Amino acid sequence: MVFSEGSMDVGDEAMAAVGLSHIAYIRPVAKGENGYAVCSADGKQLAVFPNYDAAFFTARQYNLAPVNVH
Repeated sequence: MVFSEGSMDVGDEAMAAVGLSHIAYIRPVAKGENGYAVCSADGKQLAVFPNYDAAFFTARQYNLAPVNVH
């Protein structure tokens, strides 16, 4: 599919939903706490794990594509 300039008007809400059911962001929890949070594409925290590997592999187990947030 090829898009030319101006061929599609995508609203903010539509862009926010991109990857919502496929992407999981993995990030460290708040400063001073240990662990890694798995968050949905819209930023909702789904779970917290004691280490990165547990967060990553659990996300994969639920068919999510984990990406890191720095």
